[in-house]
Amino acid sequence: MAPIPILLYSDNPALMTGLARITRHLAVSLSGMPDFRVGTFGRGGVTNRKLPWTQYYYPESAEWGQSYLPIVWENFAGAERGIIFTIMDAARMHWFARPQYLKQEGALKTLLQSDRFEKWGYFPIDHIAPTGTMSELGIDTVKGYDKCLAYTIFGADILSRILGKEVTWMPHGINGEIFKPRGREGVRFGLGISTKAHVIGMVATNQVRKDWGMACAIIRELIDNGYEVMFWAHVDEPLRYWNIYSLLHDYGIEDITLLTTSSQMNDEQLSFHYSMCDLTILPTAGEGFGYPIVESLACGTPCITVNYAGGAELVPRKEWLVDSVCMRLEAPVNAMRPVTTVTDWINRIEYTFGMGDVVEECVQSVQHLDWSNLGGVWRKWFADEAKNFRREIHEPTSIDTTV
Repeated sequence: MAPIPILLYSDNPALMTGLARITRHLAVSLSGMPDFRVGTFGRGGVTNRKLPWTQYYYPESAEWGQSYLPIVWENFAGAERGIIFTIMDAARMHWFARPQYLKQEGALKTLLQSDRFEKWGYFPIDHIAPTGTMSELGIDTVKGYDKCLAYTIFGADILSRILGKEVTWMPHGINGEIFKPRGREGVRFGLGISTKAHVIGMVATNQVRKDWGMACAIIRELIDNGYEVMFWAHVDEPLRYWNIYSLLHDYGIEDITLLTTSSQMNDEQLSFHYSMCDLTILPTAGEGFGYPIVESLACGTPCITVNYAGGAELVPRKEWLVDSVCMRLEAPVNAMRPVTTVTDWINRIEYTFGMGDVVEECVQSVQHLDWSNLGGVWRKWFADEAKNFRREIHEPTSIDTTV
């Protein structure tokens, strides 16, 4: 039986973004399954000879790669019917799900309106809209897919209410051989960090919903309260939505901040830096999943985050969650975002300072997300769905003659 062509459509798996990492991990799992022939279609970057599957990529200037997709699918699948599995926000993919609204006729519209592939979506859902689920565009998008999969219970609940049926949720995994405790005191000694300092880390991309401003305000407040603090700030780009340099300067915390970027560190180096921290913070206005939460916990370091969306499901103690005091509305997808206070963050941080050694508790809380445990769950889901896909192709739909 010929393998099913499946094209994972997301960020380029050779990159260091969260979407790229998910794509890379799933492609690795699928490549070991006889049910599928795997390809990736990724935004940004270039091909990587170390990745053992067919790779296509498009430049970031090409928006979401619409103009490339017909050529890529023809090259990858030919006359075979297959699956395009998107790992993208629903707001980005309305054109893909609802091609009837494309104004321009041509190869893209013809392909998307054909029956050459099923549309499967793995959707990161990091907020609710005023509707109680998603905005109008998001709702219409997910209804245009053949199969929807959620990252978290939070996301599955929203998708289930939109689609009127139960939607499965599948978390991401991490490599427990890399993200593990490295010995806090030893790492600090190696980096020349005072044993008396409270080391607080934040790992996040430079986006509007990652509240770097709040993080800097928290560090400033701790210093003003008399704490000796070192701040490790790890970001993809220091200059994008936030000007990280300006934030550090305006809050007067440049001298106590270790600023690192994604281009400077691999995952192993990240694990050493997570391990040196007393705790990490993620003052974000919603997470579809939250890799920095899981990575920090896997390295034995508590992570304090906002009690909202999928990220809150990953935190083992309610004392490490900061409640919102109100909600704000964010354009352009009408996202309801939580608003928190510096005082509430300080209270959670001070509580965590007084807890003592919680390394083992943190590690155990995310043990189920190690790919050595989670990989089999994903492979079973894909194997079951491959059977359903083949059944739909080869077996006619039964006609219910019951009166």
